[in-house]
Amino acid sequence: MSALRHRTFRIVYFGAFASNIGTWMQNVVLGAYAYDITHSSTFVGVIIFAQLGPALLLAAVGGLLADKLDRKKFLIILSIEQLVFSLGVAWVVRTPSPSHVLLVVMVFLVGVGSAMFGPAYAAILPALVGRTDLPGAISLNSAQMNASRVIGPVIGSVAYHFVGPAWVFAGNAATYLFVIGSLMLVTLPLLPTATQHASRWRELTAGVSTARADGVVGRSLITVFLFSLLALAFIGQMPVVASHNLGINPKSANYGLLYACFGTGALLGAISIGTIFTRSSKPTIVRVCLLGYSVALAGFALLREAIPAYFVVALVGAFYFA
Repeated sequence: MSALRHRTFRIVYFGAFASNIGTWMQNVVLGAYAYDITHSSTFVGVIIFAQLGPALLLAAVGGLLADKLDRKKFLIILSIEQLVFSLGVAWVVRTPSPSHVLLVVMVFLVGVGSAMFGPAYAAILPALVGRTDLPGAISLNSAQMNASRVIGPVIGSVAYHFVGPAWVFAGNAATYLFVIGSLMLVTLPLLPTATQHASRWRELTAGVSTARADGVVGRSLITVFLFSLLALAFIGQMPVVASHNLGINPKSANYGLLYACFGTGALLGAISIGTIFTRSSKPTIVRVCLLGYSVALAGFALLREAIPAYFVVALVGAFYFA
């Protein structure tokens, strides 16, 4: 909690927390809505790819631009972009028979802003606190991201049930005002002036060069890539799993509860690393959690009753984030 003593970090932190709650409101409802209007797992996959696909190419670009531009202005512009196109999503779904193509386009454009916002936001964290408080700032940031996974789905699913998807997406758009407001209230530290000027391509691929030179970094990135590619697909397909396997209506509050249980497990898993397992071997934790995740996920896949699924998916989330 010592990181919260820094005023700038505190303001930016709570602004991001509010925005992340809105993001998870939209995330949980977006997949459920896509499945509700099409009953197609393929279309759900298309929507999720439109949302996350831009990160494949633009995350590195966002990190590069964050090192070149005024980070405060850059983050505000990206927040405004996501606000505008989240309103665009709300506008598209206001009708009973929305254009599927236009919905995908609007979601994609939100994903473009999100893909560049993430690395740019991560880049400012070290400068907001001293080196001593940096581990605490990282832990707090992880905690707020995971807490939003718990709060956002519950609010989103309840709102989806009572007021419909358009209001949920409009609500998410409104939460970007918290990020914009928090950034306008603070002065971010200036970037150090670079003494050498590498080519843009070399700067863009610097991370790849580091991974090739450092075996540990390279293996870690490959592990995360394969894990994300092969073992996390069920998160995007959660409304399909809930409906087909567990008999849970994606438009119901129970669906939001299922997502919130996953988020609760993720929150506990993330917190445990900095508390209970702070002195444990990190490589051992990774190996144990990968094995535990595979067993828990297999158990979740085999379930056909909702009640035990709430507990098992929390275990899946705990292993995942730990």
